This record gives sequence, structure tokens and C-alpha cells, in this order.
Amino acid sequence: MFLKSHTEVSVEFDALRDRLLHCPPDYLDAAADEARRHGFQLLAEAGLEVHAAGTDRTERRTRIEVGEPVCTDRVMSLPLRFLAEDRGRRLPTMEGSLDVAWLGPGRTQLSLTAQYEPPQSILSRMVERALLHRLVEAVAQRFVESAARRLMV
Repeated sequence: MFLKSHTEVSVEFDALRDRLLHCPPDYLDAAADEARRHGFQLLAEAGLEVHAAGTDRTERRTRIEVGEPVCTDRVMSLPLRFLAEDRGRRLPTMEGSLDVAWLGPGRTQLSLTAQYEPPQSILSRMVERALLHRLVEAVAQRFVESAARRLMV
């Protein structure tokens, strides 16, 4: 499944691009963890989350693998792969890119474009699959907003 989330920030394109290019590889992990906690809360509220006995899934980490950035004078694309570190996951592994795009003087768009495969356990149930997609979109939006806040500090 495909998704795209974005936010606009009031900062120069060059500044945001350079900040993203020079942050440590695990810098975005905190934004991914915040989004993941939000996702588990949404899953539980929607009745899609199943907890294994004795586990707190909100404490698990999400790791991001970062690829080589591709830059032009108006766009930078950073390949990402989100890996959830748990078994029986409901939030899927996603692959895509975090993009920084010039929108004009002092305005930049930060966006996430990604693809994922729904977990096998819900592939045949259309209602759950559609609900999961909306939840994954909400998680992606939370990640983009959290990443924007962290990059603007």
C-alpha cells in the first residue's frame, strides 16, 4: 500500500536540507518511536491490537535505516526503511523517502512517501485492512510532524 504525508515549515530549504544531511543516522529514531507509540494507541482504540501476555508494545523501538541522499537545488530525498522491533507486528515495515522540497522563500515542505505490506493476518479482511491503512497514514503524519519539530531545533 502507498501513502504520503507532508507538513510545511517556515524555514529556508537550504537550512532544513543541511540539518537533515548532517544529523546522526539514528536522529530520526525518536520521531519514529513517538509515531509508533501513537500508532499502538490508535490500534488499541480501534480494537486491532492484540497484546501478548506480559509485554508492553509501546516500549519497543522503531529503527530507521537511512540510505544515500539525492539532492538538487530545490529537492532532497533521503531513502528510509522503518523497521519495527517486535514479533506479530500490526504496524508494518515501511520503505520510502523523507523529502525536503523548496516552496518559496522561507517555506519548505517536509514529506514522507512510503510503501508497506499489510500484515498477513488481515490481508483477507477488507474492513480491517482499510482501517489499518488510515491508522498507518495517521502514524506517518505524526512521524513527519515530529521529525519537522526535531529538525527545527
